[in-house]
Amino acid sequence: MNPATTRPGHSANGHARTTNVSAPTVRRAVLNRPYHQPMYPHLCLGGVEVEYPCGKVEVLALLHTRGIDRLPPHTVVDLRINSECLTGDIFNDGACDCTYQLFRAAQMINDWQGEGPPVEMGEVAVRPGLIVYPFGHEGRGEGWVTKLEAYEPETGMFNVKGDSRDFSSAVVSLKHFGISAVRLITNNPHKEGVVSEAGIRVTEVIPVVSDDPRHAVLLDHKRRVYGHRIPVCIRPPEGV
Repeated sequence: MNPATTRPGHSANGHARTTNVSAPTVRRAVLNRPYHQPMYPHLCLGGVEVEYPCGKVEVLALLHTRGIDRLPPHTVVDLRINSECLTGDIFNDGACDCTYQLFRAAQMINDWQGEGPPVEMGEVAVRPGLIVYPFGHEGRGEGWVTKLEAYEPETGMFNVKGDSRDFSSAVVSLKHFGISAVRLITNNPHKEGVVSEAGIRVTEVIPVVSDDPRHAVLLDHKRRVYGHRIPVCIRPPEGV
C-alpha cells in the first residue's frame, strides 16, 4: 500500500498544513487487543509505530472496531484523529474539551455497530470505526510546558499560539490499513483538509461539540481563531 506523500508544517496563519516531503512508513502495527472497558464492548486497542527517513519514530495509539486492517476496498470508516492532551486525558482537568471529544467519539463508534451500511467481518456485520491518537501533539504540538505558560486565568483557557501538529503519521497509518474513505468526526476543517489532501475521501463530517459550560469560552475561541465548526452556543460559567 502506498504511504502518505504529505507531511504537515506551518502556514502563514499559524495553522498546520501539508507540504511535500519524504514520506514516513509504518514499521510496526499491533491490532485487536482486548479493551477492558464495558462501556465500549465493540472496540479494541491497537498501536502503530511510524518511521521517518531521518530516523525519527512516532507512536500512535488506536481504538478500533475489530478487523480494521481487513476491510473490503473502498469501505467507509468512521474516523476520529484525537490529539494527545495530558491536561484532560491524564489529569482530568476540565479546561479543555479534548477528553470529551475522545470519549464521545468512542461512544459514537461503539454505538453505531449494527447500523448500516454494514461490512461483513466473519460472522458479524459491523460498521468499521477508528480513533487515531497521535502522541506529541500536546499544546497544539508546541509542548506541555508551552501549554502551561499559555494559561489565561481570566478565561481559564490554555491559549497556545499557532499550531505545529504533524498529522502525517496518522494519515500514513490510514493508508497502511487500506482506508480510502472516511466519515470524519471533527469540528476542525483543517483536519478534513489534511485527510483529503492525502487522497482519502471524506464522505461526511460529523461534529463533536461539548455542551459543558466550562468549555464555552474555549469553543468560541476555536470558532473565531481557528475556524472550527461549532454549531451550538452555550453559556459560560458566571464570572468568565
